[in-house]
Amino acid sequence: MSQPLEALVYFQKSVYKLAKKQLKSLGKDAKKARKKEDCELADAEARAQLDETLDLVARQLDVAASREAAEATARASVVVDGEVLLEDVPPRVLVTLRKQLGRLSKTAGELAKLHADSDYESLATRAQTLEQAVVGALQEANQTPAPERHVSQKVLAYLKEGG
Repeated sequence: MSQPLEALVYFQKSVYKLAKKQLKSLGKDAKKARKKEDCELADAEARAQLDETLDLVARQLDVAASREAAEATARASVVVDGEVLLEDVPPRVLVTLRKQLGRLSKTAGELAKLHADSDYESLATRAQTLEQAVVGALQEANQTPAPERHVSQKVLAYLKEGG
């Protein structure tokens, strides 16, 4: 199990224990105040709300744990023109790489307009090609998690070499 997944499980157990304690204290308070007629109604409503809250928190944590488990196992490879540039890359890295390549492509396109004699246009084209490969790899992994800061040296070498 990954560390974030263990933290989620620990959190879920802690919330469950806390809610159980609260349910027990509701029962004790209700026993002390049984003399009032409204107490039983208020106790039942509070218990129902607490049960509903517990169910919602448990569902939320189950979704988060499932996503974390999927992210831990999902992998994809980035292939450009039949050459494997990156192999078995986690989706978080692919998302970040896609964003960085989009920015690079846009910047290189702007530089090509400013300095027509330089070869910035090929860099922009190469960045777009690589970005499309990353998008394909993301679709292969079928994940869209939060980004992680990571740039592969192979990708930088590919962009510098020109093929």
